[in-house]
Amino acid sequence: MNLKPDFNSRRYQRYFVNLGVYYQRKDVKVYTSLTLSLLAIAFFGVFAIKPTLTTIAGLFQELQEKRTVAQKLQEKINNLNQAQTNFAQISDSIYLLDQALPQNPSVSQLIWQLEILAQKSNVTIKSLGVEPLELQGKNKNSKNETLFNLNLSGDYENLKTFIGSLENLRRVITINSFAFSQSKKEETQTLTLNLAGKAYYFLKQVK
Repeated sequence: MNLKPDFNSRRYQRYFVNLGVYYQRKDVKVYTSLTLSLLAIAFFGVFAIKPTLTTIAGLFQELQEKRTVAQKLQEKINNLNQAQTNFAQISDSIYLLDQALPQNPSVSQLIWQLEILAQKSNVTIKSLGVEPLELQGKNKNSKNETLFNLNLSGDYENLKTFIGSLENLRRVITINSFAFSQSKKEETQTLTLNLAGKAYYFLKQVK
């Protein structure tokens, strides 16, 4: 039994004939041409438009990044302007900061301040020691502090006044220790004050 299809049979010829007639119709030609045109436009449009879209997307991202950078720069400019305004408001008081925390040990100025406080408090400085000493404007103290020791004499109230004035001195000073002692002579009310403290400064680091 022969199961192979007979392609030469006349019964299939009518389908090809009908298909040819179908494509000869005007409306079919129009829709077919339109469909092929749209497919062609879509096919070539993808290759033509895709690079353009990619470029546009890249430019948009770059624009967004530049806007972000510009915004940050503007914030920095505003902060600088505000800092300049604040500095202008306190510029007249900058010297107070230098007095509170000088840029060098300023040992001579420290000694002078202690002597003035002693005079105002009506006490007598019996001895005064400062270390480390400032030699030719150079100081190798890495802690940015100057130690001082005082031995004063006077009555209790005046010595107490001296301690209070020292604590309120404009320069930054801390009192490490102090002790009162009385003379062995009973007829005198004079006391002796031994005081140790630190005076600080801000030494700029030279690179």
